[in-house]
Amino acid sequence: MVNIIAVDDERDVKVLFEHFFHDEIDEGKVNLIFTQSGENCLKQIPTLSGKIIVLSDINMPGMNGIELLKSINTKHPEVSVLLISAYDQNRYYDEMRANGAKGYVSKPVDFVALKEMVFAIAN
Repeated sequence: MVNIIAVDDERDVKVLFEHFFHDEIDEGKVNLIFTQSGENCLKQIPTLSGKIIVLSDINMPGMNGIELLKSINTKHPEVSVLLISAYDQNRYYDEMRANGAKGYVSKPVDFVALKEMVFAIAN
């Protein structure tokens, strides 16, 4: 089972993730956790065992996705992070790579491609 922590300050995003990972959740392949802040994500990580993948929006109030990535990379280097944003990847590319991001997904999210990325990382 892979633990996916989806981090986005927009609450309606939770429904999208639950919908697109519905089968994997039902089959016990995915444990999906949704949180609205980077700070809450960091609190969740130590409570989980096994493979953890964080899917984080970049632009959020408080701790943004790049700051979350840096913190995870420092405190939990075993956790994989994919960043999500409506903004151009080139704006963040150097920072993402320097801090260990496994990839970038642009909004609107192509959930088929996202699933492929998640399960490629998980395996």
